[in-house]
Amino acid sequence: MVLGATTLGLGLAIAIAAAVAITYAICRRSILSARGTTYSDRTAVIEGMSDGVLVVDMNDRLLDFNRAAREILDLDSDTPRGLPLGDVLGHHGDLIEFFRGAIDGCSQMSLVDEEGANHFYHLQLTALYEGEEGGEIHSRVLILRDVSDGVQARLELERESINVKLLRRVAEASNDAPTIDTALQKSLELICQSSDWAIGHVFEPSGRDAKQLRSRGIWVAPASEAFDEFVELTLHHAVPTKTGLPGRAYTTGRPANSRDGSGDWRDHRHSALPLADHLESVCFPITVRDASYAVIELVSLGHKEIDDHVLGVLGHLGSLIGRSIERKLDAQKIRRLAFRDSLTQLPNRESFRESLDCAVALAERQDSIVGLLFIDLDGFKRVNDNLGHSAGDELLRQVAIRFAGVVRASDQVGHVDPTELAPDSPDDEVARLGGDEFTVLLNDISRPEDAARVAERLLASLREPIPVGKHEFVIGASIGIANFPQDGRDAETLLQNADAAMYYAKGRGRNCYQFYTQRMNQSSARRLMIEEKLRGALDRGEFSLRYQPVRDARAGTVGAAEALLRWDDPEGGFIGPDEFVPIAEEMGMIVQVGAWVLREACLQARAWQDDGFAPIRIAVNLSGRQIRAKDLVGTVRAILEETGLSAHWLELEITESTIMQDDELTMLTLQELDDMGVGLALDDFGTGYSSINYLRHFPIRRLKIDRSFVNDLMTDPDAAALTAAIIAMAHSLRVKVVGEGVENEDQAAFLRDRHCEELQGYLFSPPVKASEFRRFLRPEKPDDD
Repeated sequence: MVLGATTLGLGLAIAIAAAVAITYAICRRSILSARGTTYSDRTAVIEGMSDGVLVVDMNDRLLDFNRAAREILDLDSDTPRGLPLGDVLGHHGDLIEFFRGAIDGCSQMSLVDEEGANHFYHLQLTALYEGEEGGEIHSRVLILRDVSDGVQARLELERESINVKLLRRVAEASNDAPTIDTALQKSLELICQSSDWAIGHVFEPSGRDAKQLRSRGIWVAPASEAFDEFVELTLHHAVPTKTGLPGRAYTTGRPANSRDGSGDWRDHRHSALPLADHLESVCFPITVRDASYAVIELVSLGHKEIDDHVLGVLGHLGSLIGRSIERKLDAQKIRRLAFRDSLTQLPNRESFRESLDCAVALAERQDSIVGLLFIDLDGFKRVNDNLGHSAGDELLRQVAIRFAGVVRASDQVGHVDPTELAPDSPDDEVARLGGDEFTVLLNDISRPEDAARVAERLLASLREPIPVGKHEFVIGASIGIANFPQDGRDAETLLQNADAAMYYAKGRGRNCYQFYTQRMNQSSARRLMIEEKLRGALDRGEFSLRYQPVRDARAGTVGAAEALLRWDDPEGGFIGPDEFVPIAEEMGMIVQVGAWVLREACLQARAWQDDGFAPIRIAVNLSGRQIRAKDLVGTVRAILEETGLSAHWLELEITESTIMQDDELTMLTLQELDDMGVGLALDDFGTGYSSINYLRHFPIRRLKIDRSFVNDLMTDPDAAALTAAIIAMAHSLRVKVVGEGVENEDQAAFLRDRHCEELQGYLFSPPVKASEFRRFLRPEKPDDD
């Protein structure tokens, strides 16, 4: 047997000493009370003892030993008495040291037998006196008692206590963790701290059919440059699921040990570690629903006892963590059902925000880039207004399918209610934010510019007409792009900045994308200010009308006035209609404001007549939303009756985009207005893409050439040719023409020479207040009724 030094804990030594105290007392009494007997009598006493006994004189010579001592210390039965201890116990050096200079005392030692089993012994050394105790010491007796059962039991109890404590702490930490990643991170930290593993790491399956294991980015590793290469290699290293320790643990569902003799477990990563030749490693699977979900790799930089008991505990930990993850996966499934947009089946706002938060946190940890695309459909509202919400819903479903079909498998599309975006997994995601707004979350892109490629694919997906029932629609999208970390370091900032970029894209002509820039914050802030103030502007009486004269091209007399809306904000000053009217349209306020404009213009036209001036047409702009609003015809009729203005003195101006829809509601509404005697004019002609053929189907009486053509008449031959062609075409359809934006006499002469009936522009007058407009009016002749 071989002596192996061991030191038991103080508590354990006291417990063992207490357990054998009575036996020692008996043994000591048996030997010491043998005074007056022969030495052979004493030898007979110790030979019959079950504990090992050695008798050593004061010169460290072995006087006697019993059978039990021979077996414990592996002594020859014919070993002569009286030999120095060094000659007899040369292979037990620690025991010889114990005798040197010691008279009495106790200690512990462990011995490993030929089968590799550990035995623990308590040593009790007692002095033997000549005569009565207190006289001269004759020799010393050492009693060796095998306390292996008690020590093993106590060690096992202590180890089990440590394991139970670890299991409980890991269970509590993983259950309390808000996400799967934090559960894995906390569990890994506890395991490494409690069991002195130098490195801990989590692999997860990836690739088609989970044929590889890749880093999940969850680590416990020393903060030292010596480990940087290993960490870098692991983050970019894929482990086939059928090779290596991680692969073996994943495929078998059981812990795999570097010392289990199953082959070379090292890969090129481990050569980057300090003490690479002394590494020991173990991998164990995290099992969810009896299947491997991920693998934890633990690495020790020196010798570590990894027996079946350790592997069993690790296997238990894998199952325990797996149960926590399973509960989180079930909770995620419930959240997906609760947080999924019922219309498009895309993630809704709550789900998207959770994904965005996780993506930002992961990108910050891995120093990567996240792209966020904020998308608003162009022209969606007219579909909703024209064909109803069922058609709008079907259009949104088709858009969601197209968007999801052009992003990567790892991308995420989502849908969130935009009213919740006010300032108050690691997969990419497409989400619906609500209404006609969508988002695309791009995880771990190489460059910020990569988001533009996705935006281009999204825009391209909408170029083909989208069938909705018996109709087909071509709609565009305005896309704003913000990237982490350059455009925001948290989810809320990224959303706000992407939203600002989207509105900037709308202002640049729609159906395009724009990257976020700092100046967009100013535009976004002003938009929010306008939205806030618009809600009460009408009630506060902040709107007013200006009137611009429309002159007869030949006679020079004023035959009409166009009523133009103005907003003088008491705090912000004048806000132009080009800025606030589109916002009023999007907010749904344009119907209410438009009705106020129509009433005020009709009241003013009637007031001029009552003041004795000859009647003139009063022209009022009408938005597409007003035309599709409930009972526009009834509203116009009621205002005419209320103000007393005859219908043939009212002219409503509509844009090309309105008649482009060519839907039944628009056609019916415009026809009813025409039947009432209300005149209809087509405003800004030439800026859209409508067919001239539309003019044959709608009761249009006047066509207003857009000011962009008039402005270029003298400098652009194409503009001049197109203007002449438009006038000729309108006359062929018996439609009168008005030239807008006339600023000089040359432009007026050109239009007059092409028989344009009426002219309007700053050459004659800017829009003025009603009181100033009186100078353009002619008194009513006495014989006129």
